[in-house]
Amino acid sequence: MATVSPQLIVFIFIGVLLGSCTDSGSPVQKAGRDQSAPAEATTTTWATRVDSLNGIPGHHFGEPLSSFPGLVPISGKEFGAQSYYYVQQGETGWFGKCTKEHSNDFYTRYTFSGGKFVSFLASGRGEMSQALQQQAEYLYGPGTPTNDGSRWAGSRTEAWTASDTQNSSPVNTLMVWSKAFARQQAQARAAQLRKQSTQ
Repeated sequence: MATVSPQLIVFIFIGVLLGSCTDSGSPVQKAGRDQSAPAEATTTTWATRVDSLNGIPGHHFGEPLSSFPGLVPISGKEFGAQSYYYVQQGETGWFGKCTKEHSNDFYTRYTFSGGKFVSFLASGRGEMSQALQQQAEYLYGPGTPTNDGSRWAGSRTEAWTASDTQNSSPVNTLMVWSKAFARQQAQARAAQLRKQSTQ
């Protein structure tokens, strides 16, 4: 099974604005009306669930940029990938609710390569650090524990949560990406390193 390079994880964290949102409902209530509740999760279903959703509620990897009205580009590209964020009322579902109600405390980012949706990032701070972890488990199942969060590795989609408790307010980040995109980025980085080493 292909794994994601440390360089890709660094790429995903570049430009992240740390934040959070608060919501008193359960993870099921927080999921949003446009998101159907998944079947009961068990430790044997986590890979299937992340592949089945293949993105986030309402958007699958491979969708064109035109399916995301209201996105604004973040300056700079890396290996042909362009990241975007929503402004004002464009984002929907649980993630959209958090960014609308708590824009200073919750951040999402959508990345496209070749005009197609390939990765998603959300970051929450403070009270929403745990809520973001719960939302990830609601969407993808219990996952496999890691040193600082959880991992969901399907055959075509992978997701991670990573928490940072070093700050005064804990931060949790959810990263979801197409494994084909991860391989493409890793190959592009390797080619760049080879080129640099021969110069």
